[in-house]
Amino acid sequence: MEKLGDDELGLIFNRVHDPDDRKSFSQIIHSQPHLLHNFLRRFPNLVRFKASGPIGKTHLELISQTRTKLQVLNLNTPTMDYANFNDICSINDGICAIANGCPGLTQVYLRRRVIRNAGLLHLITDHALQAIGSATSLRVLNLQGCFFISDSGLKMLAKGSVSRTLKKLHGGVVPCLEELNLACCGSVTDVSVVALGAIQTLKKLNLSCLNVSDVTLVAIAQHCWNLGVLDLSNCELITGEGVLAFAEHECLQVLVVSRSQALKCIRLNVWMPMEMRENLGRFCRLDWS
Repeated sequence: MEKLGDDELGLIFNRVHDPDDRKSFSQIIHSQPHLLHNFLRRFPNLVRFKASGPIGKTHLELISQTRTKLQVLNLNTPTMDYANFNDICSINDGICAIANGCPGLTQVYLRRRVIRNAGLLHLITDHALQAIGSATSLRVLNLQGCFFISDSGLKMLAKGSVSRTLKKLHGGVVPCLEELNLACCGSVTDVSVVALGAIQTLKKLNLSCLNVSDVTLVAIAQHCWNLGVLDLSNCELITGEGVLAFAEHECLQVLVVSRSQALKCIRLNVWMPMEMRENLGRFCRLDWS
């Protein structure tokens, strides 16, 4: 029996209607990126594309040329070694093509698009953010762990069309922002994060592993009165003075300061369940006087 060709596989997939079966089929495609060129052309109504493995410029340009109905682009991935995948180094150009060729794009997930091979340490940079900033329909953007995103990139993102449409952003600065995750974007500093103080709609903010200082905390505490959750894990530059800026904040319910070495003493004036006390007692000395 001869192997099934692309035409036969395409016809078979068109007759697969069960969501679980279609998911299993797509996993085969994810594991063999070279098949994407043939399959993408067969699904003109594709609205969601996800690839956690190697994917580069040629794949993304093909999507931008044929997938005008695309709404969700999910390229979230852990840090991996793509030693044998040459095209991945030009993924920024592919992201630009997607931003320009898919006007209906509403969600983009680029978490940890990082490569560690032959000294190359980044994929998503400010160049890609500049293109994303021109999008007109984008609502959700995840840039967590994109280490080479800088203050300049965030400023370009904020100035583009996207700044007027985003409702939920993981990794940027926009006026209507409610949830922001900038964790592990190592090149982001006070220069751009201080601007968050002007966004009074913020409810959840993750600044873990960033080089931000008390200057940022003071700006956020003074203006972000709707903030309910703030994560400052591994922020080595913050001190007790920055945390005290939230002393009279009425909405803050969760403050995470784990592994923040500069903090020596934290005071609480609210009741804490015994179970939580016991858990905390395993990591630090507690004084209930």
